[in-house]
Amino acid sequence: NVMISLLFAGSNLVSIALGFGFAIAALAYSIGPISGGHMNPAVSFSFLLIGKLDPFSTIAYIVSQCLGAIVGAAALYLCVSNQTDICAGELKEGALLSSNICKGPRIKDADGVPGDWGPPFGLFANVAKDGMNGFFIEMIGTALLIFVVLMTAVSSKGAKSSGNAAPIAVGWAVMLAHLVMVPFTGCGINPARVLGPLVVDSFAGLNCWNKHSWVFFVAPFVGSCLVVGIFAVFETPDKESKAVEEVVKTETGTGLTDAEVA
Repeated sequence: NVMISLLFAGSNLVSIALGFGFAIAALAYSIGPISGGHMNPAVSFSFLLIGKLDPFSTIAYIVSQCLGAIVGAAALYLCVSNQTDICAGELKEGALLSSNICKGPRIKDADGVPGDWGPPFGLFANVAKDGMNGFFIEMIGTALLIFVVLMTAVSSKGAKSSGNAAPIAVGWAVMLAHLVMVPFTGCGINPARVLGPLVVDSFAGLNCWNKHSWVFFVAPFVGSCLVVGIFAVFETPDKESKAVEEVVKTETGTGLTDAEVA
């Protein structure tokens, strides 16, 4: 979606945000019944923390998500590798190398002087040298996403009220995050989504790893930890859910809940 925006209409923040939001909602509806529709290592990690995933499944999910991101980035590379002038503004000069992949904006240091090229596909930490500004932005953005996921798809109270609309709420959260964060960091909020383009660009001969790349891999998991603590406050079992759990334990004759039996 970022590449299409650059190719046909210039960098359009709204179209980028809508594209990501609708895509996540559609995919969540499609594969949610099969795997839960995580598509994000930070989401899977939060499920591990709340006990909804075991460590082995969490690792399998994260590996699958990263492999999928790499394959997706490779497919995008094949689709746009013949383009030679798709970057706008300051990106036009020197942004496209022989491999024809658009690199991110130049990262500015604390004095505002452009430095190294940022990661590809619009992801960059255009902040001070230590990158902490970008870290907090990515942490808060990911926390927003994880909070919406847990409260609409996992929480007994939230899932009851949202019904089958959780993917829509998650899509809105992704869209909102992109609207706010793209001008600052490019909006990662998904370590797999960041890793895919970086790996593909590395094989294409571009050195897009830089001192700010750690922001996109550390901040989302920190945001997940924070939200899990908040989620524990909201997810206190009510009397009705406790009664249902006791009935299930009695009917199965195992002393286990239906989830534990499965």
